[in-house]
Amino acid sequence: MSNNLDTIVAISTPPGYSGVSVIRLSGKEAPDLAKKHFKLPKGNKLLEIIPRKVYYGYFIDQNEEAIDECLMFYMKSPNSYTGEDVVEFQCHGGIIIPLKIVEELLKNRGLVRYAEPGEFTYRAFLNGKKDLIQAEAVESIVHSKNTFHQKSALKQLSGFLGKALKDYFSFFEEKKIFLEAAINFPEEVGDNFVSIDDKLREFYFFIEELIQSYREIEPYVMGIKAIIIGKPNVGKSSFMNLLLNNERVIVSPYPGTTRDIIEEEIILEGMPLRIIDTAGIRFTDDPVESIGIEKTKEKLLEAHIIFSIFDASEPPSKEDMNIIDIIKNKRNVFVILNKIDKGINGDIVKLFEGLNVKVTKMSILKRQGFEEFKKIFKDSLIELYSFREDKDFYVTSPRHYEIFLNMKEILITIMDRKPHQEELLFALTDLISLYDKLIGRNISEDDINQIFSRFCIGK
Repeated sequence: MSNNLDTIVAISTPPGYSGVSVIRLSGKEAPDLAKKHFKLPKGNKLLEIIPRKVYYGYFIDQNEEAIDECLMFYMKSPNSYTGEDVVEFQCHGGIIIPLKIVEELLKNRGLVRYAEPGEFTYRAFLNGKKDLIQAEAVESIVHSKNTFHQKSALKQLSGFLGKALKDYFSFFEEKKIFLEAAINFPEEVGDNFVSIDDKLREFYFFIEELIQSYREIEPYVMGIKAIIIGKPNVGKSSFMNLLLNNERVIVSPYPGTTRDIIEEEIILEGMPLRIIDTAGIRFTDDPVESIGIEKTKEKLLEAHIIFSIFDASEPPSKEDMNIIDIIKNKRNVFVILNKIDKGINGDIVKLFEGLNVKVTKMSILKRQGFEEFKKIFKDSLIELYSFREDKDFYVTSPRHYEIFLNMKEILITIMDRKPHQEELLFALTDLISLYDKLIGRNISEDDINQIFSRFCIGK
């Protein structure tokens, strides 16, 4: 991320056909560029722009020819999203007009450049408009996949977590200063240090709750790992295509078509899934196919959910029995008895009696039974991943989670015993260092670049 705080421009709305597109300018040249490229309906240019007033008129090019009818407004520093002078043009949506407006602005060489991903929010962070926790919340809101993620991100953006942590660390920083003085100047300071055991214990439980909240919501944020298994030619890839609602996976009538792991992200009944189609499990001498089968077994160890597909029209085979041995002791298994349009074999149905699996009879080819499957899936997932909506806050960032784990380890080393002053000082110093990293007060440029690289351009 560039630290060159010249004026930047970007389209802040998604590309494509829409009613409105927003072009955002941020930096000291923004007001002058707005006055240069905007004229009122009667053809007059603005000599002065009043902050927070909406102007109606036309965006004009270098030859003062109108490109589009638009609205324009100006937010003066520091009272803007970035803390700089910000101008936004709201023009008609589509592919051509927004790009032409940006193109015209970029012709002002030396005055404006195209923004990097997340650079508007990065400037808000640099200018003290948002701490790093709040800045990351912007990216979380944009990429949230469900209401739990969105609500937690919005609460994070409001500063809820930052305020709670600041209360603790203001106290810890004060005690750190006292400890430093007590160690270096014991005669002057004396033995007036008040125990902070209760505060440390209170903070420990606060951190533990944050850690547990991430573990609870992680499947909702990162996506539940779901794997599709079955013998070859049983309908695994067809089932994945049905979930994806397109022909993402090659389907053929010949066994062994899927020889590698294929992974996609989908939303099924409101639940984000990282769904994996795998090589068919069978006995084979093909070394390439054998590698795919071994990868399938490895992915089974990581999976939260298993979709196990069987041919309902045929008696169970050795491969079917092998797969049943694999899934019978697994949790969260959804069995799909496919090809019921060809008939149902009673022997294979009986195999699942008494097993802790959810069974659905389907014809994937004809979509028969798919709605029943989705209902069973939704009811089961609500039971498996039920969250308390009245909970104060859910941590949704893996970066925050790792920092809180490190804080917890430090707290464990000093709680429930009487550490020496030096030990306590080192612990408080390490805690404060992690806090600084969390809020962006002391963080490497590489970490900053990694965080903001996940943002979209224009945000």
